[in-house]
Amino acid sequence: DERLPMPRRMTEWDAEEFCCYYEKYGESSPVEKGLEEIYGLLRYFQDGSEDSSEENDDAVAYQVHGKKNPRDQRALDNLQKIAAEPYKHMALQISYKTNAGVEKDVVIAVAYIVYSVDKNRWYLIGENVSGVCIIPIDAIGMIQRTDIENTVYHSEKYRMMLEETLSISINDPQKTVTRFENLPFLKEKLETIHRKRKKSKLRFSEDRAEIIYEDVIRGKGDFCSFLRQYGSSVIAEEPKAIRDTMIESAKKILESYEEVWGNELS
Repeated sequence: DERLPMPRRMTEWDAEEFCCYYEKYGESSPVEKGLEEIYGLLRYFQDGSEDSSEENDDAVAYQVHGKKNPRDQRALDNLQKIAAEPYKHMALQISYKTNAGVEKDVVIAVAYIVYSVDKNRWYLIGENVSGVCIIPIDAIGMIQRTDIENTVYHSEKYRMMLEETLSISINDPQKTVTRFENLPFLKEKLETIHRKRKKSKLRFSEDRAEIIYEDVIRGKGDFCSFLRQYGSSVIAEEPKAIRDTMIESAKKILESYEEVWGNELS
């Protein structure tokens, strides 16, 4: 898993087709576990319930492996409420709780509703009087329609933002250059990422010992987490801020080992 999401617009027909294919072929798929939760979320959104009682015979029952997070249910309930409003054409007034526990009220013109697989969370991405904003859907308490026209729904500005983001971020985009050791598994992963990301470039060093990957990304923290997976097989070259972060991470790891093993380290 490259941990780099590929945003995709999905119509109701797309969602139904995905679910039908999953029901037919899902168990034989090598990524069945990764698709199971997406399938369950789509079916819930379509059918409105995961209740398999006689009163809801047509709904598709599903199970989520592992601990169930209460915020998942809140997100699904709020998605139903959002879908009932004309959010594509009119801005919404929303109250929500920040990560710090502060209640906020905003009027947001929704650009996209996004599900982040790596964070397992739904978000509203859009615009308010202060600019671009991102709101976790499970944190929303109240949703009301307004008379303010929504002029940003699926606009080019936000489409480009989603193409540049690695997870969910409104930080400014940065041009990045990274060097990877030319190993078969890394080459395959980078080629897959390159196909997904329109602004990326992939080339080899003159001696073909390294693969040089260039991209424009939003989300410094997410990109650094991605790079850390590959340890000494990757060097962050640009920008300096990301290079410094990776160096600092390496120093902290070394310091942790030195505290335990001291002089045994060569």
